[in-house]
Amino acid sequence: MPTWQERLKHAEDTAREGVHQAAVKVEEVRQKAEPALRDAVDKAKPAVQQQARRGRAVVDAKLDERKAKQEARETWFRDESGPVHTAGYPDQESMRLGIQAASEHGWRVETTATVPEKRRLPDGLTVAVAKQAADRVLKPDKFLVTFRKDEAAPSEATPTQATPDESTASEPAMDDSSDAPNGV
Repeated sequence: MPTWQERLKHAEDTAREGVHQAAVKVEEVRQKAEPALRDAVDKAKPAVQQQARRGRAVVDAKLDERKAKQEARETWFRDESGPVHTAGYPDQESMRLGIQAASEHGWRVETTATVPEKRRLPDGLTVAVAKQAADRVLKPDKFLVTFRKDEAAPSEATPTQATPDESTASEPAMDDSSDAPNGV
């Protein structure tokens, strides 16, 4: 019967041999699988590239849609056909710029409001209005401005508006019916 030391030595030798055999088998499998793996990658590459192009096209379409919406928000005052428009702004600077641009196109500010961060939906809304309101609740604007389109352009004067002449506006009015000079 072998001693425990002989059995330990035999186990170590067997383990070393097993590790060596496993490493040889791993190398053989790698060498056999590598060309097949390259072929699979080469075959999959066009499909992956096509999927990446499609994904990029979807992302580009979404970006174009967002740009169009942003442009519509920034230029609503040119295309708006109704007399009243309400616009939302995330900060005071963008609100100031929006008001300035709208006033250059004949719109005047009717009301301004600061919107609280959390809002509740009123009861009795129709589905379409509820969706719009829900979208506003999810992404609220901080400032709402209601604009009204002036009937006449800002530089034009209507016949009912009298534009005082600066030379006559600063002088006191004289009564033509009296012959007495002013101050007597």
